Amino acid sequence: MTKTSIFWCKAITTSLVLGLLLAQGASPALAGQKPAGPVRYPGFGLGASRVVVMADDASTGQVIAMNNSDSVYLVQTRIWPADGLTGYPLTRDGEKKTAVPFLVTPPLKRLDSWSTMQLRILVTPANNLPADRESLFFLASKAIPSEAPVTPAQSADGAAGSATMSMALQSFIKFYYRPKGLKPHAIFDGDVAPRIRVSRTADNHLHITNPTPYYLTFGVLTVDGKAVGPEARRAMVPPMGGYDYPMPAGAPARGGIVKWQLIDEFGLVTDEQHQPLS
Repeated sequence: MTKTSIFWCKAITTSLVLGLLLAQGASPALAGQKPAGPVRYPGFGLGASRVVVMADDASTGQVIAMNNSDSVYLVQTRIWPADGLTGYPLTRDGEKKTAVPFLVTPPLKRLDSWSTMQLRILVTPANNLPADRESLFFLASKAIPSEAPVTPAQSADGAAGSATMSMALQSFIKFYYRPKGLKPHAIFDGDVAPRIRVSRTADNHLHITNPTPYYLTFGVLTVDGKAVGPEARRAMVPPMGGYDYPMPAGAPARGGIVKWQLIDEFGLVTDEQHQPLS
């Protein structure tokens, strides 16, 4: 099967999965109606694990927010800066806003029960983002539940009032901005994983060299069958840079074979690559 055929197979599969998610939540025609069958993904969430925005393609940067529950939410969505070395959003000092060159529409909107809405990321003009490599951010959607006011008659203890507590749900997904000249599916197309180089550092760490303009996230990373743990793999290798991962316990002191699979633009793992470790 050719790469083109594989791409369309995966694209069709992705569309079918999204269609099932929407059907299990609510399509526009069924907004507010709970589906008859079981719901695989209950509650509030986003319909993707990552999103890529291309500088030269205005059709990119769209994400579906889904409410598969009986609750009504006020959904607030914004872009957060990211720390690629930890794989987490950057901590905000007292929720102080950090300027990012993006807008999300709608930034604040009611999401009824058993319904969906489309979020779109817009790039602001005259930004100072790098033109030779992708930039990493997080898309964050906070779902704030609505609650009916508590009346004295509703109070369990018959008191004049009753304190209530509600919890907001927040979903984060990785958001990559790719300038002109970069490909939308470079990792999936197999252009990235084979170019990685591995080596052992003097203090016995596994050094990954990334000569590409894309961030690397490992779904699998092993040395002679001994796996680098999932928390360590959260760290991303920056474009045109490198990163030292901890050598997994039980790995040989010399030599060995490193095997890896990256997570691609669809949230799936790439074909396995391997290389001797010197």
